Amino acid sequence: MPFKNLLLAFLVLLPLKTFAAGYTRLAIMYMSESSGQGSTSEASRTLIDFGAGKLWGNGFTLGGMYGSEKNEYSTYSRNRTGLGPTIGWLKSKTQGFYILGTYFINPTMTGGFKGKGHQIDIGYRFMLDKVSIAPQLSQKSFSYDEMDGMPISPPYEENRVDPYFAVWIDF
Repeated sequence: MPFKNLLLAFLVLLPLKTFAAGYTRLAIMYMSESSGQGSTSEASRTLIDFGAGKLWGNGFTLGGMYGSEKNEYSTYSRNRTGLGPTIGWLKSKTQGFYILGTYFINPTMTGGFKGKGHQIDIGYRFMLDKVSIAPQLSQKSFSYDEMDGMPISPPYEENRVDPYFAVWIDF
């Protein structure tokens, strides 16, 4: 709750004339592989991040993001979802480097896992009219300390860097 109150106070006290623009962002990544000798094992990963936010004239941005990950293997699948606030900086409204950080409040994963996590996105926007495209690298870290409502120790952890292709729409 304190974070929500701090964020609300910040947005209320910030002069409204400094709002420059809003945006939505869709970042996707899909990978698949097949391997084996005699019998084949297949796996695929689909990552989808959807975010939106406000961009101020100095490049500062506040928003939110919903992230999902689906891992499918020959014999089972594992899914993760999370939602959280995003803070960051963009070099300019039209194109250039950006860095965004998202804190996932309560991400969940198949198997009853719950925990916390964060994601840092670094990319470069190329402007195409009101839409821009961006290659992006995302560093993710998740720590699940609860399974089916029971605490687990040590926590199950995931850390990785994923490449994305992002589409930004400015308004």
